[in-house]
Parts: sequence; structure tokens; C-alpha cells
Amino acid sequence: MNGSASHPTGIYETILYGEDLPAMERFYRDVVGLWLVSGVEERSRGFRVSPTQMLLIFRASETLKGHPMVPTHGTTGEGHVAFAIERGTYDAWKERLALAGATIEKEVEWPVQAGVPETVGERARSIYVRDPARNSVELVEGDLWPR
Repeated sequence: MNGSASHPTGIYETILYGEDLPAMERFYRDVVGLWLVSGVEERSRGFRVSPTQMLLIFRASETLKGHPMVPTHGTTGEGHVAFAIERGTYDAWKERLALAGATIEKEVEWPVQAGVPETVGERARSIYVRDPARNSVELVEGDLWPR
């Protein structure tokens, strides 16, 4: 490879699809706690996850029609997104989800992966819920992957 473009430095946008944008907006704003920064009424919602990461929600029936600025895109079926949560907030997240009426589909305590040092209290665990479009939403406490 020539030049300095060795690999991407992060994932800038992640996109999930759902037809009921108001319900998706309420879920990601009020339940997950993301900051809504953009909305095109019949097409999309944009949420700031961190200073360098965005979650976009699109209505596939609209994005498949095309747009003058971007190529068509869209998908059917259930997608998946995983959000990192701060260590020590796992139980608070379970309470927050329960208060919001979000059903926890599954909880997982992950085995330590090769290359990830095992320290007391450092094991990763996840909470899985579904958004209004049935996308799988994972909240991960700890580090699942080797660095």
C-alpha cells in the first residue's frame, strides 16, 4: 500500500433501518439516551453517539428510491448495533430499560477472549433489547475483543 492511507481510524456512521421513524426516534433518544442532531421527516434521523460517531436511522422504503447526493441503500430484516456502556453502570441500565418498558431479550456474561487480560471485575457482559423495528440493540460493559 502506498501513501499514508493504511486503514480507517474508526466507524463514523452506523445505519439501522425502520419504517416508524417517530418510534425509532423516541427509542434512541429517550431509552438509549442519544442526542438527536438531524431529522428529515419521512427519510431519516441522526443521533450523535460520541464526538466521532453517528447512528443514522433510515426508512428503507425512502432510501431505496434514491437521492441526488448519495447512492441508494436499504435493507430488510433485523440489524444489530452494540453500544459501549461505562463500567459500573450495568445494573442502572437494566433499571433504565425496565422503566422505559423495554424488554430485556437476553443477558450474556462473556468468557475472556484470547489476548484480553482477565482482571477481577473486568469480564464483559451484555444486555440485549429490541428497538421498535426489531433491530437487536446490545449494551456492552467491558471489553469483548482483543486490542
